[in-house]
Amino acid sequence: MYRVALKLEGETTIKREFGNLLQAADNYPKYVTTNSEFNGNSYRGIKPIYVRDFLMWEQ
Repeated sequence: MYRVALKLEGETTIKREFGNLLQAADNYPKYVTTNSEFNGNSYRGIKPIYVRDFLMWEQ
C-alpha cells in the first residue's frame, strides 16, 4: 500500500498520513512517499520513501 504526502511537517501531519495506513489490517508492506526528508527508518512499521528514491526504485 502506498500513500503520497507532499510534506511531513509536524506531528499532526505525520500521524494523519501514517495513521490511515495503520488502520489497514493486512500483511502487505506499507509506504508513504513524500517530498520531505523523514528522520528515522520507519513509523510503526510503515516506511517513508523520498519521492526521488521512489521514482528510481526497481522492484
